[in-house]
Amino acid sequence: MLLNICYHIAPKTPTVQASMVCDHFGLTLDGQQQVIARDLELPVTSGNLIAFIGPSGSGKSSLMRAVAAELNSSGYGEVLWLDHLPQVSSLVADALALPPLDAFRLLAQCGLAEPQLLLRTPDELSDGQRFRFRLAQSVAESLRRQSQRASQGTWIVADEFTSPLDRTLAKVIARNWHSLLRQHRLGGLVATTHTDILDDLEPDLIVTCSHDAPPQLSGPAASPTFSSATWSAQQTLPEADAPTPAVKKKKSASSTSWPSPPERNATGRILLGGITARTPSASSASSRFSGISTNR
Repeated sequence: MLLNICYHIAPKTPTVQASMVCDHFGLTLDGQQQVIARDLELPVTSGNLIAFIGPSGSGKSSLMRAVAAELNSSGYGEVLWLDHLPQVSSLVADALALPPLDAFRLLAQCGLAEPQLLLRTPDELSDGQRFRFRLAQSVAESLRRQSQRASQGTWIVADEFTSPLDRTLAKVIARNWHSLLRQHRLGGLVATTHTDILDDLEPDLIVTCSHDAPPQLSGPAASPTFSSATWSAQQTLPEADAPTPAVKKKKSASSTSWPSPPERNATGRILLGGITARTPSASSASSRFSGISTNR
């Protein structure tokens, strides 16, 4: 996918304060071109999880919107925006168009396993809880659309991914989001300023945006040897036979300032509210969710 993204900034009428800024910093009020990407070749494969990262104003959301538009128009699949999902007035327990146990399991994976939350409407949830509900809603809606269009994949697009969440919970949700997309063969585009979730999110492609340099690509999909066949083989490989990394990943510098993680139980899992996240030392069986938990 070849991308060229450039925005025109219209000329402005000089004012006293604006002229002071221009004189002081050597700027101009003339029209300008803001280049986000020029001849950027983005390796996109159906079912990829792509993360756009960078500071605020670096163009990551603009780049993600351009990729989403290209996916939607070029036959890669249907695009579903997290922020454009329909409003729901029913109880959370009734909101997903899935069989009851499947709906409860999906809500639990998105961090809404506490029974009292299931008996509220989305409008009665906090911002963080509402964000997690939209994650579950987007997966349920994607599955519904895929059942109607068997040959077409779906991409879920989330801007400001995990921003409403505390950073410990954000990492848990990032891990679960990776698992959900893989489980249901969904593609994902996420944009975030938070790099502390990348180890848990495990995106196929990372697009790093900055104010003073063109976007940089990294991750498995940035390799010329990566292909959809490789991705499919990775998904069908039995987890017990999956290779174990020889070197344990170092913790990111951003994680050192956070409190110690919750105490691990005997299975190697971390219990956080009503959700369970796999730790690096957990067995393959501990990564599966069985439904609602009432742990606080």
